[in-house]
Amino acid sequence: MEDKTQAFVVFYDEACGLCQQSKHEIEKWDRNQLITWRSIQDPDILKEYPFLKEKNVQQAMHLLENDTFLYTGYAAVKRIVQRISIGKWLTPLFYLPGIDWAGDRIYKMVAKNRHKFTSHHCDTGVCNIEGPSVDRSS
Repeated sequence: MEDKTQAFVVFYDEACGLCQQSKHEIEKWDRNQLITWRSIQDPDILKEYPFLKEKNVQQAMHLLENDTFLYTGYAAVKRIVQRISIGKWLTPLFYLPGIDWAGDRIYKMVAKNRHKFTSHHCDTGVCNIEGPSVDRSS
């Protein structure tokens, strides 16, 4: 059984179709509702979490655990999988030699091209990592 005292806040790109699909799949397995999802498009997110940097959150998913530990990219995915129901079957794979190296590179490739993996069309430019910055001043 999972520890209900663990609290995760996941910062994700709500304008990304692949990110939305991933969130939906993870929510199915998050039976204890350990994860709170926060969109990086929320205009207050950088004020509420001043340690987040706009460029960084646009490049990779971030996970804040218990208001203490911050995981990014593949490390965030790995931590989520370790804590959700299906993770007990997948966690041993994370201990294979070279898996962190490969996982990090695969994550970066997918994140960089995430807007190409779904039919979701990006009109705002936030789907493109190198795209225009989101105006957070309004």
